[in-house]
Amino acid sequence: MTVTPISAVMLGRALMLAAAVGTAAAQVAPPRAVALFQFTADDFWLNLHHYLYVLGRAHNGADSGQPAVASAPDDERQGRAALSDADRASWDDAVSAYESGLSRRSSVLQPPLAPMTVALATGGDTDTFPVATFDASTRSILERAAPIYRKGWWCASAPIQSLATPPHTVRWRAHRELRRAVAQRCRAAGRET
Repeated sequence: MTVTPISAVMLGRALMLAAAVGTAAAQVAPPRAVALFQFTADDFWLNLHHYLYVLGRAHNGADSGQPAVASAPDDERQGRAALSDADRASWDDAVSAYESGLSRRSSVLQPPLAPMTVALATGGDTDTFPVATFDASTRSILERAAPIYRKGWWCASAPIQSLATPPHTVRWRAHRELRRAVAQRCRAAGRET
């Protein structure tokens, strides 16, 4: 075989390309498994936000056939029984604010609900509102509702949305197995269960 200047250049380029691809492939880190969802039992502010959203949907009649929305009024009645008249009035104000505002949004996966959820997801169970940059109106609603939610619902029942069967389905009331753990955490923190 005769090597011409053009074939030598082509061969050289092919070898350089192969070396570059090989080097780049060696430098790429292997993919690591990342969980799509993480369910925790200590996201107080996130759970308060979602609970008010679901109650607002129940009060305005949206999604009444969905299990989370259909069961929310019964759960709300149980928690309200432990509240004073003043707390019930404040709670009603918070639910009404969500009912006429954020709960009119049909999807929690779109703005403004999705960024709120992401911002609250790292808040944990703190006494003070965890997000410095947050919608002022919603923040005010959540801050006023927080002590009432702690009294009526947070320690009395498991506060998270948990995985149900099938594994990718989230249901609000599928949280019975967490009741004891939450009650123990609340007792340890000196809060009533």
